[in-house]
Amino acid sequence: FGKTKIGDLRRSDVKRWHSLVGAKRGHYAANRALAVLRKILSLAVKEWELAAVNVATGVAMFPETKREAFGTDADLVALGAYLAAAEADGRASAAFCNAVRLLALSGMRLGEVLGLERSSVDFQAWVIRLEDAKAGARSVPMPARVRDLLAGIPKSGRTVRFLFGADAKGERPISPGEFRTGWRHMRAATGLASLRPHDLRHGAATFGAQAGANAFLLRDYLGH
Repeated sequence: FGKTKIGDLRRSDVKRWHSLVGAKRGHYAANRALAVLRKILSLAVKEWELAAVNVATGVAMFPETKREAFGTDADLVALGAYLAAAEADGRASAAFCNAVRLLALSGMRLGEVLGLERSSVDFQAWVIRLEDAKAGARSVPMPARVRDLLAGIPKSGRTVRFLFGADAKGERPISPGEFRTGWRHMRAATGLASLRPHDLRHGAATFGAQAGANAFLLRDYLGH
């Protein structure tokens, strides 16, 4: 919106911007951007007193096709084979590969995995303790495979803060941008062009339901 002040924005400005984003980046991206703008303008009105009205309210979202996909058994086999090979030949970092493995095995959110600190993993109680999860603090049970995965991540020096560190000492976590780059390479190499990180979370819920877990157990496990 250039130099336009928040208080001078009009609903027609927002509609025109939403249409331009939709034409350039697609309806899904435009709708997510509009949701962010609504929140910004809501704060501008209610908290910062920079505008009298939230002009993004009432701007219609583009219609979206609901997508509830999850990785099939074949998808997971292909994904696992790629991670093993890419980690072995250096195409992908061990941190990226292990982060993807934890996504598939735990049902955790991407942000929860990328920012996971070693201090949050309780190997005695077999749980991952998430203090700042989206829906509030919760503990994620660790099956034996998850415990083995996390226990096998080596430490560099005396302490390593982040389990999936972007640097050798684990002082900085993999950024979402770095993860997306690795994910694009994985999709190109495996042919899993439509697989999203969040689909692995859907898969954990689906496989849990198929194994007999009820809706309340899955709700608590996923942190809904």
